[in-house]
Parts: sequence; C-alpha cells; structure tokens
Amino acid sequence: MEAFPEGMHLRLRNRATNQYLHLDKDGTSVSLRGRWSRALLSTEWVAHCHEHDGTTYVRLHSAVNGRYLAAKFKRSQHDLRNRFVHVRPCESTEVVDAFTLWEIFRATEGGEDVLMRHVSNSVLTAIASRWPGVAALDYDDQSPPMMHWVVAEAIPPRPRPQVLPGPSKAIEQGALIKTPWYCKCYEKATSDGQPVCISCAVYLRKLLNASKTEMNIPNSYCLVCHQLGAEEHSLHRRRTILIDHLEKMPAAYVTGKEPWAGIFQGIQSDFFGFILLHKPEGTRCTVCNDLLEPAGQELYKAPYHFCSLKCFVENAGGAAAMQLAEKILEIDFESSASAFCLVCEIAFNFHEDNGHATHKWIHIISDSGHRPRVQVSARHQLPDEWHDIKIRSVGDAETVELLIQDRISVRCQHCKMRLVDGSKKYCTLECSLDWQYQHRLVPRLLQLKAFELVHNDADSP
Repeated sequence: MEAFPEGMHLRLRNRATNQYLHLDKDGTSVSLRGRWSRALLSTEWVAHCHEHDGTTYVRLHSAVNGRYLAAKFKRSQHDLRNRFVHVRPCESTEVVDAFTLWEIFRATEGGEDVLMRHVSNSVLTAIASRWPGVAALDYDDQSPPMMHWVVAEAIPPRPRPQVLPGPSKAIEQGALIKTPWYCKCYEKATSDGQPVCISCAVYLRKLLNASKTEMNIPNSYCLVCHQLGAEEHSLHRRRTILIDHLEKMPAAYVTGKEPWAGIFQGIQSDFFGFILLHKPEGTRCTVCNDLLEPAGQELYKAPYHFCSLKCFVENAGGAAAMQLAEKILEIDFESSASAFCLVCEIAFNFHEDNGHATHKWIHIISDSGHRPRVQVSARHQLPDEWHDIKIRSVGDAETVELLIQDRISVRCQHCKMRLVDGSKKYCTLECSLDWQYQHRLVPRLLQLKAFELVHNDADSP
C-alpha cells in the first residue's frame, strides 16, 4: 500500500490518544507513549510488504532490535486474553510468521488515517479507559477513533547500523506458522480407508485426555500444531477440528468434506454432524455390555443389569421369572402372534384366537423377529419380577416396554454399545482409536505395503 512503501522508516500515532506505538525496554512488550517519545528510536518502525493470494500484507519490525510487531494470543498481565501485541524475532528467512502479517486500509472517515487489520481479522487499537497506554487487538468497531493510526512522519534511514532481518520470501502454503508437522495419513484415511498412523493416534489420544480435564468448550484442535486453541491457529482453519458440546459431552463437528474427515470414518454422528470424543460412561448390560443408562441418569432409578430378556436368561436370573422369559424367547416372532397367555404360556393372535382372551395375557410386538418387545402396563407385576431388565417408556405414562431380543442392531466394534446408525462401526472417537490400536494400527509404510500386496495378489492370475 502507498502508505507503507517497502523499506520505509516511520512512526505510528494513535488518532484518539495522540500517543506513539513504542517498543518497551524489555525488547518484547509494545505500548503507547506520549509526544515526548517521538524522538526515541524505540518509536521507529520499518515496513516490509508481502504478497499472498492477491493480498498485500505489511510487516513492521522495530528499528531497535529488528523484531516484528505481532499478535499475542496469550493471557497478559492486564488479564485481556487473546488481545495484546508484542514483538517477536524472525527465526528464519525461509518462513514468514503469520502472526506478524498486517493488512492496511484507509479509514473511510479519517482522511489519511489508516486501519491495521491482523490476519486473525482483529484490528490494532488503543485502550484508554482502564489501562491507558496499552496497544491491543479488538474485533469490533465500538470506538473507531481508537483504531485509527496516523503515519506521523517518514524518517530517513539513520546512518547508524541497524539490526535488520535478511531478505524475506513469498509466503508458502502450509508454512505460515512454525509447526512440527502435518501428517498426510489424515487425508489418506479418507481416500483408501486405512486407519491413521501410530504417531497421529498418540496426538489424538492427547486430545481426548485434554478434553476430559483442561479443555474449555467450545474450542478447536489444530492438526498441524497439535494444540488446542482458537485465533492462534486461524491460518490452519482447513486443518482444525471444531469441538463443542453434545449432550454435555465434548464432540467434534465433522461435515465429511474436510481433508481430515478420515479420522472419523466409521464413527456414528448425530443429525447435525457432531461426533462424540469419549466412550459414554454409565451402567452397562452384564452380558452384552450395551449401555443401559448414561452416567448421571441412573441416580433416581432402580439399577438395571440387563438390556433384554435374552441377556437375562443367559445370565440365569430368578427361577420363576427366568422360566417365563424362556417361554417368551421360544415364540416364533415371524408368525402372526401378537400376545402371550400367562396362564397357558403360549403365544397367540389376539384378533384371531379368543380362547385366551379371558386369561391373563401380555401384548407382544413381534417386529418380524428383529427387535421383539413385551408391552405391559406400568402397574403390571412383570416389571417388578424383571426389575433387573431395563424398562423403556412408550410415550404413554401408563405403558412400558421390555426388549425381548435384538437381532438387527449394529454394535460398536470396541465397547459393544448399540449404534443408532447401522452403517457405522464405532460409537465414539475413543472406541475407534482403541479398536484400531488393538487390530489395525501399524506404521503407515507397512499399511501401504500390505495394501499393495493385497491388490497385487488380486490382480495375479
């Protein structure tokens, strides 16, 4: 931009406070100082321009130590989180630090005044109400004059030697922030159906541990930096997992179109695309390990131990109660039977056979043998006799159901909980990682080698 030509030495003065942007004695902190400081070298900045995707960015480094003006996304001594600026060194001329990039705009009503917008979409502003002399970042336009800056004067380069960084290069995609690495197996998992590698699983396990203790929700997890954060990783948006609450539990938001969506392949989600991170805790069936009651919901209910009559029988329940359950399990549920006579212990169709209508009987929902259920009144004696079996409400407060058996529901391959989505394999990310660690999680090169061998065998005559 014409206000900040390449290599220009300048001073920035805030329009509202009439103070200069100043580097403090510690060589790191940035503050605002009065007009008396305009002759100091610590108020002098040098501009450098950079092009990226058609946008011109400006980097300002101090004439004192060559460090660049940057955003500071950590809690400061003034307790303003994610809002302060400081200076940071340029550790390499090969990589441009995204935290030092600023976009310059003319203030619409400020004449020659400029606005300095950071790449995180926040604006450099002055704070004069509670902490005068503080330079910070803001995300709104509540006080526009505080966000206006005047290029006070262009300073001719001083004859004294200055600590200047070496020549910078164009911004490279994926190298905007100094990061450990980004593993391609996140994207490979989507294309070839293979699991993530062991190293990635270790980082994802750290995410699970953090979400149980220290995570503030909503939050995000950067797959490039392997850290929790928000604005700090704004340039890695395409490789950042958004995390929010689902039924009071941390969940990742996944649309399926993200390059890293393969991490969550085979895990069931809700209607809006949220996938739970942790295996649900609570009371589980003694036999099949299905979840009976989530943690916290079983406090005011009788403790259940079985999800169905079949599990109750397999665990050898009470003698009389088990004998009746065994008779019900012998019913041919693919027939037209719709009731069960408690006296004769036989199934019948209530609309065709009136011989048992005068006896005590219970209603049977056959469901073609997939998930047959017993339906009785809430005041019936059977719920008391089968008190260990989970009772499900029907909607009518006077009627309850007990599951007889389940032949159709798909279960989580790791924890065996019934899944709502029958096309999936796991209930949560934790179960997916645990199962793959036990059965499939091998180094990536070995995965690809095995994958290649299988295809070669299939192509051979």
